[in-house]
Amino acid sequence: MKTIAQLSFVTMLFTSFVSAQTWSQPVREVQKEARNAVYGICQDVGVPAGAVSTSPRTCRFKSIFDPPGASNYVERVPDGKVLVIEDVHASCLKSNTDNFDSLLFGLNAMRPLPLQLRANFVNGRQKYSANLLTRMYAPSNERISAVVHMTSNSNDTTSCSISFYGHYVDVQ
Repeated sequence: MKTIAQLSFVTMLFTSFVSAQTWSQPVREVQKEARNAVYGICQDVGVPAGAVSTSPRTCRFKSIFDPPGASNYVERVPDGKVLVIEDVHASCLKSNTDNFDSLLFGLNAMRPLPLQLRANFVNGRQKYSANLLTRMYAPSNERISAVVHMTSNSNDTTSCSISFYGHYVDVQ
């Protein structure tokens, strides 16, 4: 009987130790991703008056842990890393007489962002925005880009800005 009690105690101790290790594992992964966190921007993504589209604009990104005021933006994913983009925000202004065909973002500007009307202004302009939770992957030495397409030649300049967050993962 004493042996069974000791064996039960050892089994419970081992089980609690294993479950404690399993429980704490995600915390370590979150901290690791936080050390490699990345912020990116795509500026001047737009269409001039009289055009349907322009060539894709290259986005820039950097570690969120760079010192304040440091301009360490890069345009390509560093060697030995994969960029995982998880959160994308876009804001666009256009004439109320023009219509969007698409706003594309990502590796080779392939992922459409779902634009929604947010405001009509008295000066004939409209504000659209998009928010997307995703998992996009960009391998080493690749660029992230964005492009706007209109349904027909625009009557006025259309401009968009995009920001995104993610993290680097080491290539294995």
